[in-house]
Amino acid sequence: MEDALLANDLQELPYVGTPHTWCNNQPGAARVLVRLDRMFLNSAGLAHVPLASIRHLTRISSDHCPILLQLGSPNSDRRSRLFRFEDVWLSYPMCSKLVQRNWNRADLGSAAEVLKRKWSRTLRALFFWSKNKLKDLGALKSRLEAEVADLQVREGSATGISEDEYRTLISKAKELAATLGRLESWWKQRAKARWIKEGNANTTYFHDMASNRCRTNRIVQLTYGEEDPVEDPDQIERAFMDFFSNKWTGETPDLSGWPALPQSQKVPPAAATLLAADISDEEIWAAIRDLKPN
Repeated sequence: MEDALLANDLQELPYVGTPHTWCNNQPGAARVLVRLDRMFLNSAGLAHVPLASIRHLTRISSDHCPILLQLGSPNSDRRSRLFRFEDVWLSYPMCSKLVQRNWNRADLGSAAEVLKRKWSRTLRALFFWSKNKLKDLGALKSRLEAEVADLQVREGSATGISEDEYRTLISKAKELAATLGRLESWWKQRAKARWIKEGNANTTYFHDMASNRCRTNRIVQLTYGEEDPVEDPDQIERAFMDFFSNKWTGETPDLSGWPALPQSQKVPPAAATLLAADISDEEIWAAIRDLKPN
């Protein structure tokens, strides 16, 4: 491995966070912490992104730490200050009341200035109302992430953590996973609202494409065997049916010349009868009931 790294001019990127990226999630003396996951760049890559670094994120529901590759300074990517309307707001009755209250406020100035202030005021009110709804969950997530990260860093240190702190780490990680699940449900609801509003655009697109292709690829003439070309749709359909009916006609296989097998290598008659038997409706329904929910 060292020879391969040297031959390809690969250099390991520096990291921030816990010194270990994998844990076997076992308690006590059986617990193993190892740094398995690493990232390398060659000199040409480092010349393009000289500030590249690695951050080991908190380990929550996996035995591996997620790894974040940062190609520049963390402060270089500033968030946009634009406010955009979220489709999920339409699913809350409070949304219409909030819009009505802010839109109906009196304004002075030209029609364009009044309209601009109404838009800005209403959208800003919706944004901060939405932000306050998620403020408690966001604060809880940030606090739990900081606590879990601190415990995991101390866990990988030379002194380690005690059994009580280990139990606290497991409890905090489970609570953080539950909080992330609640935040995820918000974004799923947001995506659902967009889907209800816009519909499944991909399905419509591919349906239209398939319909157009079906129309453009329609067979207008067919030659079958020694017969003359036919153009009548009924005759074309009948020619297709005849061709595939003859092609898929059952045939009795010729078993002559096969080597003789000893009786010990043959399928027992009872098993052969079972394998050749027709599938019953009960077997089909039993297989369907054993399927997973998806």
